[in-house]
Amino acid sequence: MATPKPLLLACLSLLCISISYSQWTQSAGPEGGYTNDIVKVDNTLIVSAGGGGVYISTNNGASWEPSNEGLPLHPHVYRIASHGDNVYISLYQGGVYRSVDKGSTWSPANNGADRLTFYSLFTNGQEIYAGSADGKLYYSADYGANWSEKNNGLPGNSISGFVSYNSKMYVGTADGLFESVDNGNIWNAINIPGLSPNGIQSMTEYNGVFYVTNDGQMFVSNDNLASWILTPLGGGSTLTNLVGYEGVVYTTNSFGRYYYSSDNGVNWTMGQNTQTDSSANNILLSNDKLFMLTSEGIFESVDYGSTWAFNSKGIKAHNISALAANDTYLFTGTSENGIFRSSDSGATWTLIGISSTDLNSKSINDIIVIDNTIFAATSAGIYTSNDNGDNWVIKLDPGVNKSTSGLDYDNGILATIIGGAGVYISSNLGETWTLSPMEGIDPSQMGYENILIRDQVIIVSTANAELFISTDLGQAWSNISIPNDYYLTQDLEFIENRIYAATARGLMASDDLGDNWYRFLAQDYTSVQDIIVKDNIIYGATAYGIFASEAGREWWYPAMDGMKIDYMTEIIIKDDKLFLGTYGSSVWSRPLSEIVVPPLDDDNDGVINEDDLCPGTPWGSEVDSNGCAASQLDGDNDGVTNDLDLCADTPADAEVDSNGCAASQLDDDNDGVTNDLDHCADTPVDAEVDSNGCAASQLDDDNDGITNDLDLCADTPVDAEVDSNGCAASQLDDDNDGITNDLDLCADTPVDAEVDSNGCAASQLDDDNDGITNDLDLCADTPVDAEVDSNGCAASQLDDDNDGITNDLDLCLNTSPGITVNSNGCDFIAMNAIRIYSETPSCPNVANGSIEIATSLIGYNFDIAVSGEGINENYTGINLYENYKFENLAAGTYEITVAIPSILHEQYFGITINGPSSISGKLQGIDSKTQSAKYIVSGSTEYTVDINGIQKNYIFNSTEENEIEVHNLKMSNEILISGVNDCQGKVMDTFSLEEDILVYPTLTSGQVYIFGGFQPAELRIYNSVGQLVFIENWNNLSENILHLDNYTSGLYIVHIITEEDTKTFKIIKQ
Repeated sequence: MATPKPLLLACLSLLCISISYSQWTQSAGPEGGYTNDIVKVDNTLIVSAGGGGVYISTNNGASWEPSNEGLPLHPHVYRIASHGDNVYISLYQGGVYRSVDKGSTWSPANNGADRLTFYSLFTNGQEIYAGSADGKLYYSADYGANWSEKNNGLPGNSISGFVSYNSKMYVGTADGLFESVDNGNIWNAINIPGLSPNGIQSMTEYNGVFYVTNDGQMFVSNDNLASWILTPLGGGSTLTNLVGYEGVVYTTNSFGRYYYSSDNGVNWTMGQNTQTDSSANNILLSNDKLFMLTSEGIFESVDYGSTWAFNSKGIKAHNISALAANDTYLFTGTSENGIFRSSDSGATWTLIGISSTDLNSKSINDIIVIDNTIFAATSAGIYTSNDNGDNWVIKLDPGVNKSTSGLDYDNGILATIIGGAGVYISSNLGETWTLSPMEGIDPSQMGYENILIRDQVIIVSTANAELFISTDLGQAWSNISIPNDYYLTQDLEFIENRIYAATARGLMASDDLGDNWYRFLAQDYTSVQDIIVKDNIIYGATAYGIFASEAGREWWYPAMDGMKIDYMTEIIIKDDKLFLGTYGSSVWSRPLSEIVVPPLDDDNDGVINEDDLCPGTPWGSEVDSNGCAASQLDGDNDGVTNDLDLCADTPADAEVDSNGCAASQLDDDNDGVTNDLDHCADTPVDAEVDSNGCAASQLDDDNDGITNDLDLCADTPVDAEVDSNGCAASQLDDDNDGITNDLDLCADTPVDAEVDSNGCAASQLDDDNDGITNDLDLCADTPVDAEVDSNGCAASQLDDDNDGITNDLDLCLNTSPGITVNSNGCDFIAMNAIRIYSETPSCPNVANGSIEIATSLIGYNFDIAVSGEGINENYTGINLYENYKFENLAAGTYEITVAIPSILHEQYFGITINGPSSISGKLQGIDSKTQSAKYIVSGSTEYTVDINGIQKNYIFNSTEENEIEVHNLKMSNEILISGVNDCQGKVMDTFSLEEDILVYPTLTSGQVYIFGGFQPAELRIYNSVGQLVFIENWNNLSENILHLDNYTSGLYIVHIITEEDTKTFKIIKQ
């Protein structure tokens, strides 16, 4: 048997053919099942029942009825929230739905959230807050018309609930409490001292007091969350929900417990529903009746919790996980609430408990019946009953946190599977069990889904979609998994040497013990939960409904009449009835005789194969009694099927068109002549035709391409090109010049104009192709492509100023008569007609040089430009009747441009203004005997030498080095040498003829000469602050040169030390 999985899957496309005559009926139960949330709108109670959808009660819970109109098929409902007339529910992978009529009908409120699952929900009417399965917060401000995420500041873990409190929004999460003052745009954490890492499980606000639960602890704040009071409750187990009614706050707990406080959370009292050991999911107080929602269903108390009674009348929301039967009873196992039995085919049901101490025994995975002994595989082990379930005995304990997930029996052998352990075998109806060796399987690494045993063969399916087989009662195993896809096998059957595997991807089969697998129904990919085979008919309970089929078919045939659900989990036949277990909708039944697989009609035309003369009829086609559509018949045998044939009774062997019509049956142009006789197709409407069906507009007697009705020129020569009137050029003279159009090269000749043999007048010719017709052209033979004036003359044919240069070459138009011109037609200017002079500045670095421009030309205006040495000046419109002079110029190179714009003349000059140099002089030698000295001077052509106050002038031809010899020296001398201008500088020198050591010049820019005989000496030089900067020993003082080039300018003291004396000299370094 298959174990139901809490999945809501979209229905696959299946062949929808009615195969029955009545409908399914839902049995009377078992009543109850998972209930989670409850709200009250006016006098209507609305409950979420998980996979059972929504139930409502209008009589304060006395009875309930399903209310799923507008919801998707088989909805799984998690949460309900209401405000006024607005009620919202959250669905598994279905977003949010809204009701405005107290839950009677529902409509999507899903734009942007239609595939999401929300585990928490809150509304104040128009606004909705929802916490998704992946820990995100979604918000809608318009009744769910649009959704957006609001997670700024939230960590992203699970969201347990929402509270609106003091104009702020609060959200409880696995990370604690968060607050928003702007409708959830930004969230900030609120510290609750002592809150465990598991975060918040539930919260509410009631009468101004804020309540939060966390791992069996109650946190209460009555001062706007400034402080919290901690009260341990529930023995550490989770407090699942918080609500407040009529001054009392309730919180639910496990094992049917709840706590309540009537003093704003200061003191708490435990209440106990002794009728259940299931967790209390929610509590509601309505009209003095207290309701408790559990996984078993709804309990009620009319004495405020002192006593409780089960009352889920009308709620059929159990998840059926097993079905079995014996001669007397039908047994159904549920995923959470144990086993129920019925002795009247489901009209009534009784809960038969297995163990009062182990809650896991309420989770039923499989039931089989052997000789009226009931065997139940539960999450607490294998139990048996010999009295139809009144009493039970455990036969196999799987151990802690282990479950027996499947059970099968054959030929005296019981086999079961335990996740994490393996396959157990019993040969004495469960009294003792043996664990198979499991060679070839690692039992600790997988869970199990199902087990099948036949003779020595055992097959098990695993939770990771593998199949294993043993042919020796579990001693050795081999993998026979279905290849190429994920085939989770939910049921196994072995019938007539064929293995059937009901998988999540269709019904698979193998005829060789799993060596090879094939799809039993060729087009089947349905998630099959359970199957049963009777009289070669296979019945399948699937995630998309109940179906039937047989070998050789391609698909399942639906048998869903009357069912508003589609997730089937289990299937069994008892007393010629088919019973179905469902996910969230308890048990349904139907007479087996009403489920008939129709005879084969491969083309689905309503005529079964054995009567069908036309197989393969197109889908949806209307057929005759022989199963033939018009598209399959051809009544006149013309090759066109009746559905396309527009012409019945076509003559035999006549050629027809795609519509089945011969030419003798058509008159396409409606001219009274049938197509086979009509030589002229498409005759205009109402046109008169001849016996060949041709109108004048369809004939062209002279074959010129113009029909007779339009042809103005009959008998056009053969192959002549004609105009729209049917006339050839040889038949026309459009300009009446006596030359027919075919010979006339000049159309539209002026009236009465004389023409040549080509029909051209002078006004129509342009012999030199200059654009001016011959009658107006004054310049014949104009060069090709030359631009001409209105007289047809090019510039190369004109000389407007009569200077001998044609206009195209003349750059100076309007030259005065008698003027000599150059090749450009401009006045001729001699190269020496303009002259440039320069004058040197008086002193170095003084800008008083000049440039002067002179010319012999008269009658012109000049443009002059000068540039160089930082000057860039332009002058226009200058007449040079007098020389033009640029003054205050520094020495350097200049460029001069002199232009005469009127005749396009321009002349360039380069000129250099040389500046005077600074003079220099050095003593070449002294002759004491003749009392004379020689100097080498440079930098000027004229020098004035002052010798001890007497001046003498010297003149040379160049400024290069020249020698000056001075005489009449005294024992002590002062020499001063100057140039033409004081700005050229002066050379000063002093020396004495009495000294036995001579040092000169004492004013120097580099070298100093020393004379003093042949005695050795030491030379020392000090700077102006007394520092020694040079010392050297000389062998003699006959003639030496002291180099001061690299010394800084200033005063230096020279000491010359000999054996007899020390001489001191001052030298100034320039």
